[in-house]
Amino acid sequence: MTLLSLETVSLYNEFLAINPRIEKITEKADTLANIYIEKKIFKENLYCDALNLAIATLAEADIFVTLDHPNFLHFTQERKFLDIHLEHGLKPIRVHCPRQMASYDVTSC
Repeated sequence: MTLLSLETVSLYNEFLAINPRIEKITEKADTLANIYIEKKIFKENLYCDALNLAIATLAEADIFVTLDHPNFLHFTQERKFLDIHLEHGLKPIRVHCPRQMASYDVTSC
């Protein structure tokens, strides 16, 4: 086993140690992702990004953390997400990058 694969295994074990909730891809998530695309929040070639946000939304996550994807981080896009979520009776979700989360007070969630 190489050093890289040992590191990967170690990170995976750390991930499992926090007891993450792993969500399934459902028909509802697919439908919501396609709504994001129809409403021009995401381009068609960004279906996987739309699906990730849809899954987090349906899991009723408070915050969706993404690296630096401009489709997630632009203020007007977040407003469009909110409008769709309200229209469909879904809980609003905040979109942040890791830098924003570094100073985020998790007790306020």
